[in-house]
Amino acid sequence: MLSKTFLLCFACLIAMVIVTFSVNFFGRVQGIGFRFLALRKANSLGLTGWVKNSFDFNCVETILQGEKENINEFIFYFKENPSHVRVDNVVMDEIKNSEKFIDFQVRY
Repeated sequence: MLSKTFLLCFACLIAMVIVTFSVNFFGRVQGIGFRFLALRKANSLGLTGWVKNSFDFNCVETILQGEKENINEFIFYFKENPSHVRVDNVVMDEIKNSEKFIDFQVRY
């Protein structure tokens, strides 16, 4: 017979579904420290992946991997905060069978 502790831990693992999304932020997002704010926010939420400036000067590209609730919180943070960032649009697409990231990085 399985212990209650085992069943509880197994239920927690089932609830922690890891997903990967490509998320592009459009607006006033380059030249204002967005990537380093993204690094700090991703680390605080336990997200992995990367962030980099796009060749389009009004876009920052990210790959976010983690629990969907934390990815949504990351996006909400930049739509509502900080005052010097202005996000006009967010485009996100789920990536199936993504590579697994071990940390969050700023890419150049």
